[in-house]
Amino acid sequence: SISYPAAPQVTSITPATGVNTGMVGISSLTGTGFENGAEVVLKKTGEANITGTNVMVLPPAQITCEFNLAGAAEGPWDIVVINDDGQSGILPGGFQVTYPAPQITGIAPLIGINNGPVSITNLSGVYFRSPATVKLTRLGEPDIPGSSVAVVNAGKITCSVALAGAAAGPWNLVVTNPDGQYAIATNIFTVENPAPSVSKITPNRGANDSTVFISALNGTGFRPGAIVQLTKNGQVPIPATGVNVVSATKINCTL
Repeated sequence: SISYPAAPQVTSITPATGVNTGMVGISSLTGTGFENGAEVVLKKTGEANITGTNVMVLPPAQITCEFNLAGAAEGPWDIVVINDDGQSGILPGGFQVTYPAPQITGIAPLIGINNGPVSITNLSGVYFRSPATVKLTRLGEPDIPGSSVAVVNAGKITCSVALAGAAAGPWNLVVTNPDGQYAIATNIFTVENPAPSVSKITPNRGANDSTVFISALNGTGFRPGAIVQLTKNGQVPIPATGVNVVSATKINCTL
């Protein structure tokens, strides 16, 4: 048989990575000794070979082609160029197959109260993989990691977040797959303070021809900046003045 003077050698590939969801185009496979009619194959121990299609050889140093990576195993693959005389060259582990990065599309519930843990019943998206991690982030605040994270399927995660003492306002959500790829949903989750409750007011009556000083409006969840008003169906609300939030359980003011 007649063969070419030298076996091909493979030196580089561009791109050197591809996601295992479909086709990837190789714009430049470089080396030496490439001949018309060459075949390009990805090989990995224990896996079926992936043969390149639409192979175009620009002898002697460049090849373009496509690989169908749908369902291919993650990790490094060898690149093999085989000339039509049977001689071959290999670049060991030269091509990396990756899983797609996760994406977040929604979260339920959208709001959590900062007085204890909150169960996230449906963190929705695509390409979630177990064991993923979940956390809430906010500039200037410590991260809140999710616990009991369960990847129900590639489109759903459930977990719990400990919100006790967390700052009120919008928080970002981050999901990280085991390969380190991650998704961020900005301001998707809102932390709220508990709603106030009123249990008692002293005095509890006043004449309608003067102002009345309320020495103690008692309850829970009072916060600085609170407003107080009397309401009655069909009547204009009566706003309080001089509202003083003494504590989370006591306010005084004037009506």
